[in-house]
Amino acid sequence: MLDDPAGQLNTKITTKREVLNQRTLGKHQIEFALLVFNVHDRFENTDAHSCPLRGLNINERIKQLEATCEIGHDLTSDKLFPHALDVVDHVKQWGRAVILSDGDVVFQPRKIERSGLFAAVDGNVLIYIHKEQELDDVERRYPADHYVLVDDKLRILTAVKKGWDTRVTTVFPRQGHYARDPQAVTSYPAPDLAVEQIGDLLKYDLHALLALAPSK
Repeated sequence: MLDDPAGQLNTKITTKREVLNQRTLGKHQIEFALLVFNVHDRFENTDAHSCPLRGLNINERIKQLEATCEIGHDLTSDKLFPHALDVVDHVKQWGRAVILSDGDVVFQPRKIERSGLFAAVDGNVLIYIHKEQELDDVERRYPADHYVLVDDKLRILTAVKKGWDTRVTTVFPRQGHYARDPQAVTSYPAPDLAVEQIGDLLKYDLHALLALAPSK
């Protein structure tokens, strides 16, 4: 979990934002840059992943970021599953939509930005080394009485269900490499809801999803 003693996180973000504001970047590009800086800050103190921005000052980081993440250039969209962005708009009727992800410190933020998901969730993106181990930090940043988690990995859904119990509705779309792995599917308990494709969530309203997480 990323602690924030005495408001240091907000101070760092403000400083980075001030430096970014001095450059010819749009609001979307600034928010994406701050996301990447935040991810690098998380990874920098670990030995599990290399951090390309390690040891660089703020201006050096921005220069490196412009080279590796193509800030200031038009980005082509990656292919999403059909209706993925429609589902994001659908769930935003009920609360804030947040991307909860993990992965490579450089590639994952770029993938989320290029796909259009960063803009779709208004920049509400969290990227961790192991996201299922960071639920306390998720709650601190996005407090809620109940969460709905959509993930194609039953391992993740099982771990989060163990942590949040009845406070989360777990949704498993049977799309993608991980979702189609027979061994992974049979190794974990069933989620609260399984759908054949992400677009099927357009058929559900909030009441239906809440009802799927049985109360004690």
